[in-house]
Amino acid sequence: MPGSLPLYDNTIKSELLRYLPTGWDPVMERDVDGDKAMTTTTDKQETRFGAMQAARRVARSIFLGSAPTGSGQRIRGLDSGHIRLGCTQPGQSSGIFDDVLRRLSEKLYYLYFGKERYWFDTQTNLQREAEDRMSRFSFASDQAPEISRRLKAMLKGDPFTGVHIFTSHADIPDDNHIRLVVLPPQESHLWKRKETKAIRAAEIILRNRGQQPRLNQNRLIFLCADQDTKSTIYEQSRRYLAWKSIVEDKDSLNLDQHRLKEARHNIDEYDTRLNGALREVYKWVLAPYQKQDNKGGVYDLEWETEKIPTAGDNLTPIIAQVLAENEMLISSWSPFHLKNELKKWYFKNGRNDCELLNLWNDFCRYSYLPRLVNSTVLQETITAGIQSRDFFGYATGIEQEHYVGLVFGNQGQVFLDKSSLIIHPDAAKRQQELEAAEEAKKVDTTYEDDFSDGGRSETSSTSSKVGENRPSSEPLPRKKRHFHGSVNLDPISASLTFAEISQEVIQHFSSQLGTKVSISLEIEAESDAGFTESLCRTVSENSKTLGFTHAEFEDE
Repeated sequence: MPGSLPLYDNTIKSELLRYLPTGWDPVMERDVDGDKAMTTTTDKQETRFGAMQAARRVARSIFLGSAPTGSGQRIRGLDSGHIRLGCTQPGQSSGIFDDVLRRLSEKLYYLYFGKERYWFDTQTNLQREAEDRMSRFSFASDQAPEISRRLKAMLKGDPFTGVHIFTSHADIPDDNHIRLVVLPPQESHLWKRKETKAIRAAEIILRNRGQQPRLNQNRLIFLCADQDTKSTIYEQSRRYLAWKSIVEDKDSLNLDQHRLKEARHNIDEYDTRLNGALREVYKWVLAPYQKQDNKGGVYDLEWETEKIPTAGDNLTPIIAQVLAENEMLISSWSPFHLKNELKKWYFKNGRNDCELLNLWNDFCRYSYLPRLVNSTVLQETITAGIQSRDFFGYATGIEQEHYVGLVFGNQGQVFLDKSSLIIHPDAAKRQQELEAAEEAKKVDTTYEDDFSDGGRSETSSTSSKVGENRPSSEPLPRKKRHFHGSVNLDPISASLTFAEISQEVIQHFSSQLGTKVSISLEIEAESDAGFTESLCRTVSENSKTLGFTHAEFEDE
């Protein structure tokens, strides 16, 4: 029988190879039979194979049935039925040869499989080439950039201002924007565990930004891998990179069209598998929070973890939905909940107001406060709340314990600046009642004057009311109708300073109806050494593109 022929014997091996073209010696020694062959190793490692020399008998049968054929044949090799016929002896189960055939197709270097047939060839198969190349790739230099590129494509859009993939805490900004931090797969999480590598890594990022402590700790949300399934990422990414490198080296490997087509097919397959593995593995979102204790303080930091569904190419909407459903990130808020937070943390110990800008900064910093998507959510909540007298009031400022521009129980516009205040409802009611009483007193005084001077007409009465608090000898004050201001900016922090000027000064003019605002920017630069030609050309072109009315360089 073909499977019983001892091809390890040098005499038999030499006689057989004499009739074949050159190049079959390494096939015989490495894959088919002999002390160094993979089949011999397989039989030694697996007892049930070794008892019948199953691996060697299968390889011998395939070799004798396929080695004499040429590469130009349309149908090459043997099907599994003929392989079993070449191996199985009376009283033996043929199923074991099917098992060893599957094992060898994954391990042998020169064994090919296609159209349900197996054959040996003098060129190594691409599967083994890919297996060998997989060990070349390291996570830091090869796999991490590939995984990061794919995650970046899957994580885009609102509500996150920034998505930071495998980023050091020093490079994650400390500002008021919501940011999604994606941890490396080795920093993974396990269900129902309160102490995992992911949580430890997230705590370091949450508390630090480089050498400085992080202030806005309530603006970070974390996405991490599942500990039980993260190994698939390593496996699939190495396989994808291996097949990609084979196609890139197609000339040096001397790939024919059939093998090149096979390599490209495997690239597509493992490209799909890797994307699926990433969606399957990156399924945990982590968010910090703190609970209030019985003494008015807070407990230690804890982590809320939620699992996200593994569906869709863009993970951002799915993550946003999970965060919204579990109130880990709030995009629309009720005035009732804001009133409760104010009562709990701000309106106590006789305090009747809170600076709105400080309130927003606290929402960004402290994990015991709700996590809002942005400041607009807070402004919209206050705008809705001040239309009722049940929640709180709003004022544009305070002068001598009197709230300026108080809005309570009616519509109004809310500004997020240093002077704006949110007012305790009782304090707002008191001021409104006091103002109403003063107004009523003025009306009563006017009525008494009109009654005592009964001969005056309605016109004279009205004139008296308008002028009663202002002597006729005093000229009416003229309203200020024009504003002009200038400021010098530090060129290093000019963009940040200008943004603050826009919020603190310009928006007050632009928000008032009928106000015309014009802004001009003057830039002057001087260099003792003189500017290079490339700098002059770049600045001139950019100035023209940006619509400068005047931009030119001058000689000494």
